[in-house]
Amino acid sequence: MQQALPDSPRRRAYLALVSASEALVEQFKKLFQSHGLTLTQFNLLRLLLSGPETGETCGALRDRMLHRVPDITRLVDRMEREGLVERERAKHDRRVVLIRITAEGQRRCEAVYPELLRIHEAQFPGLDESELLELEQQLRIAEVAAKG
Repeated sequence: MQQALPDSPRRRAYLALVSASEALVEQFKKLFQSHGLTLTQFNLLRLLLSGPETGETCGALRDRMLHRVPDITRLVDRMEREGLVERERAKHDRRVVLIRITAEGQRRCEAVYPELLRIHEAQFPGLDESELLELEQQLRIAEVAAKG
């Protein structure tokens, strides 16, 4: 007879967190898909919009991505073909390639914002501002601990 994993508050919290995360992410996947974007593409566009106007390297973007991608170069290749981003050699060092958002990339990213904000407002029902702040702090502590 196989033995089940022992139950514990930590295990239940982990399972609840993973389940909630999957449900929340699915909402966003559907939203982005309706705008012709993937979750990862939106993530990259969001980073470029908040980053320096001169652009960022693939390595810098990869390090800041919310959802890690194994091959950011291929992601950028696809997004460049779609007209969402462009590459340019850095003026200070021609070996460095910078990625910048295009006007189309910015338009598509910003078109998502109103519905994105509505989804955020509907998330975590029943929690007030102080409880949301506490939840965020606890999740950041768990993230740091998990990363070692």
